[in-house]
Amino acid sequence: MAIDVRPYSRPYGPQAAHGAMRAEAPAASSDKVLMGCVLAILIGVTFLQRFAVPLGGEEQVHFSMVVALVAVGVLVVTGRAVVDPMRLFLFAIAGTVVALSTILARDPISLPSIALMLVIYVTHILTVSTTVATRRRMFNMFQWIMVITAVAGICQFFLQFAIGPDLLFTFDWLVPEPLLLTGFNTENELAYQVFIYKANGMVFLEPSTFSQFLALAILIEILFFGITLRIAVYLVAIFVSYSGTGMMLLAIFVPVILIARGQILAIASAIVALMVVVLFGEALNLNFITGRLGEFSSTESSAFARFISPLWMIDDYILTDLYSFLFGKGPGTILSYMMLTPYQSFDPTYGKIAFEYGFLGLISFTLFYLNALYARSRVPILSSALLMFYLLLSGAFLSPYAVFLVYALVILPSVDRDGNRDGGRAA
Repeated sequence: MAIDVRPYSRPYGPQAAHGAMRAEAPAASSDKVLMGCVLAILIGVTFLQRFAVPLGGEEQVHFSMVVALVAVGVLVVTGRAVVDPMRLFLFAIAGTVVALSTILARDPISLPSIALMLVIYVTHILTVSTTVATRRRMFNMFQWIMVITAVAGICQFFLQFAIGPDLLFTFDWLVPEPLLLTGFNTENELAYQVFIYKANGMVFLEPSTFSQFLALAILIEILFFGITLRIAVYLVAIFVSYSGTGMMLLAIFVPVILIARGQILAIASAIVALMVVVLFGEALNLNFITGRLGEFSSTESSAFARFISPLWMIDDYILTDLYSFLFGKGPGTILSYMMLTPYQSFDPTYGKIAFEYGFLGLISFTLFYLNALYARSRVPILSSALLMFYLLLSGAFLSPYAVFLVYALVILPSVDRDGNRDGGRAA
C-alpha cells in the first residue's frame, strides 16, 4: 500500500472559496458538540485513566469507558454519529464467532468479559463525517493534553528527589481506594531497590502507557504540525518514563515518515541524535532502557512476557487440538492459564483474541478492526502506529483507555467530505 504523506490541497479563487464555505457550514454548526464529545473522550483516556466506578466487591468499570459511552451517546442522539454498513457487517461476523466460542467453550467462561467486549466495540460501527480541518483540531486537543501530562511527568520525576515519591506517583493519599483502578504497576522503580521511580505523568496507569501516549503525540506532531517545541517537551518526558515501548514506536515510524517525505537532513539529524544517546546513554541512565534488550531471552522478564510469552501460550494451549485452534478456550479464560505458565506472561490484544476466540475469532475480528482503522482514516502512517500500539504494546483489547484513544483519533471521525485528504501535515 502506497503511503500518502502529502498535505491536503485547498481550492483557490473566489468561487472555490465560496463553495468551500458552503460545504463547511454544516460542519461548523456541529463543531461545538462534536469537539466537546471528542474532548471528553480524550480527557477520559488521559486525565481520568486511573479512575474506576466500583460495582461492589472487587468489580470495577473504567471511568474512561463511562465517559466515552456517554459522549458517543450524545453524538448518536444528536444525529452526528451514523452506522457504517460495512463495519456493521464485519462486526456481525465477529460477533457470530464470539457466540460460537462462548457456546462451545469447554472451560469456565466470563460473561462480564463478553459483555464488556460487546459494549466497547459496538461503538466502532459508528462514524462521524467531518473535515480535515476539524480533525486537525481534534488532534491539537490531544497534543495539548499530552503537553500538560508531559510537563507533569518531568516535574514528577525531578521532584521525587526533593520531596520524595509518596505524593507524586499514586492518588492513594487523595482518592478513596474503590475509585482507583487496581492491578497496575503505577509505582515503578528504575531497578530493584534503586528507589528512583519512572515518571508516569501523574495520571497514567503505568510509565509504559505514558511513554506510548507520548510517542503517539510525537508522531501526530510530526505528521500534522511539523517540528515544534512540543516535540522537545514530549521527548524529555519520554526519557524520564524510562520505558522502551514508546521509543520502539518512534524507532519504527519516525524513519518511515522521514523517508516517505524525502527529508534527508532530518534523517541525518536523527542518526546523530541516536549516536549521542549511545555515547552518553550511561550518563543519562538510559542503560535502564537499552540494557533491557537482553531481557527477551529471560523468561522472567517483562520484555519476554510482552513479546514472546503470547506465542508460547498459543503453542502450549491453542495449537494442541483443532477445536482450540478454531474457537479458542472461551471468553475470559486467558488469565487463568497465565497463572499456570512457568514463565512470565502477558495478554496483548492479538494473543488474547487468538487464545480466547481461536483463529476464526482472530481473523474475523482483525478484518473488522482493520476496516474501522483504515477505511476512512486517510492517515495510513498514524493508523499503522495505532495498530502496533493496540495489537502489540498494550493489553488493549478490553482496556477502554487504549481502545477509546484509537477510536477518538481515527475510527470515529470520517474524513471524506469534499474528498479532502490529510495523509500528512495539513496547512
